[in-house]
Amino acid sequence: MKDRQITHIGMINSYNILTRKARIIDVIESSIPIFAHIVDESIRKSDIDLIIGYFEMIEEYEKCIELKCVSQTLFYDNGEPKEMKQCECIMPSYAPKYDDVMICCNCNKPIIYERV
Repeated sequence: MKDRQITHIGMINSYNILTRKARIIDVIESSIPIFAHIVDESIRKSDIDLIIGYFEMIEEYEKCIELKCVSQTLFYDNGEPKEMKQCECIMPSYAPKYDDVMICCNCNKPIIYERV
């Protein structure tokens, strides 16, 4: 496999993870578990910007738009992470997502189980 192919697959895999089109475990268990970011660490705005730059270069602008939405959801313009408020709905509604985080369909905030 050529370097360009490896780079492209890593960018696609990271894009799919960030846009919740795939789960990390599914990519890790696939035949090509390559990422453009370090999946064991929290994503940084600079990581997303790098992936956006790649998709701009190959003119896949729809992916850029989706990734910019992810970036705006997670980060302020200066790169500082936004605090993600937890769902406070009395009766949260949720649908299966391709991610390890459950999102409430009512308020679109994470549903976090906290042991007491």
